[in-house]
Amino acid sequence: MKELNTIRDQKLNTSIVNFNFKYTEPLGGNHYVKLESYMGNKIDKENVYQNKITVAAKNEEEILKYDYDHNENNYQTRLAHSYTAGKINTYAAMELQDIVRSFGVVNEAATVTDRLFVNPMATVQYIPKRGRKYRLSYKKNIRTPRPTESSTVVNDLNPFSIRKGNPNLVSEKIDALTLSAVIHDFKSSFSFNTRVQFQYTKNAIIKSVDVNEDYVRTLSYQNNGIKRRLNTTIGFSQKIKSLGLRYSVRNRNFFNTNNAIINFQLNEVTSKDFLISATLENNNKSVIDLKAGATYSVNNTSFSIERDLDRKYTKQQYFSMLDCDLSKKVSFNTQFDYFIYTDNAFASSENIPLWNATVSYAFSKQNSHVVKLLFIDLLDKNIDIYRRSTTNYFEETTSESLGRYFIVSYMHKLNSRPRKG
Repeated sequence: MKELNTIRDQKLNTSIVNFNFKYTEPLGGNHYVKLESYMGNKIDKENVYQNKITVAAKNEEEILKYDYDHNENNYQTRLAHSYTAGKINTYAAMELQDIVRSFGVVNEAATVTDRLFVNPMATVQYIPKRGRKYRLSYKKNIRTPRPTESSTVVNDLNPFSIRKGNPNLVSEKIDALTLSAVIHDFKSSFSFNTRVQFQYTKNAIIKSVDVNEDYVRTLSYQNNGIKRRLNTTIGFSQKIKSLGLRYSVRNRNFFNTNNAIINFQLNEVTSKDFLISATLENNNKSVIDLKAGATYSVNNTSFSIERDLDRKYTKQQYFSMLDCDLSKKVSFNTQFDYFIYTDNAFASSENIPLWNATVSYAFSKQNSHVVKLLFIDLLDKNIDIYRRSTTNYFEETTSESLGRYFIVSYMHKLNSRPRKG
């Protein structure tokens, strides 16, 4: 058994410079040709001092000190055609993208990569009348490896869990297809919006794990397979004029598949997320603002090989809020939330009620001085729970808060004169 004393001081700095140029030439008949150029430079600098001492009869000191630079230059030239005629707008382009990356330890030979990509893109937009818009677009994107993913430095601060990058990684190629619609009826005050996006990624970058005969684990990255991602959002709302209310409903869905190494085996991980929320509130908020609603979300994660790690996680939230002006100078606000967490990776579900309130008083002629009294956790639950999951572990964090307490604050508005006109 070894006893280690370790210290690591790390400083990170990022600078980004972008330059864009666009030129449009009319061709006649609502046709246009466009020449677009984008140039960008991103520099990531890392300064590290690491000291590791093995405690023994003669302490062995190991110092790691280096400056690391990651420089990425991005050049994009795009030739496009656009057409605008009344209700229909179209845009189609072919882009030539050159990405030059140089990275490594300062004063050592840098790793340099120069990759050329051809990226098609197209958009069709249809606006049949005021308040309605439909849009379909396709675009190919390139995601370069992050500095930590391609780093040439080996981080052995923990000698039993070594981290290193992979300078041989190649960029991910992402094809994205997006469909969106926005509908608003001005007479009925009905609004509807939806968005569907599908992404198909080649050369997906994933984490890799290797364990040697001494049980030392090395974490790195590799390109492996493809990744599929589907996102959908739907929302609609409408005023109920006879009741003086407005309702809103929102739905979000997420589907993702990718490869991941779990317990040293390559798994296909599938994640499915579903969320729906509903809100009811009053229309006239000049004196009082009332709102109530609920949110329900569920996550299902499954693994192709490690089936015992499959999980289902649900979260429910119910809330109500009241905000009213008791007089010209006194206002009152209160909100009540009730959370329910259920997860098959944990033995029990958790129920947490939270109730907060605020009273504010504005004095002086222009109401420039405001005193607020905030009441926090009126039910004195004194608890906060946070849960999350990754492809490698589940985590539950339970923390104690201050419990029931209150805060007095004072605010002064420097410019509180009423606007003219």
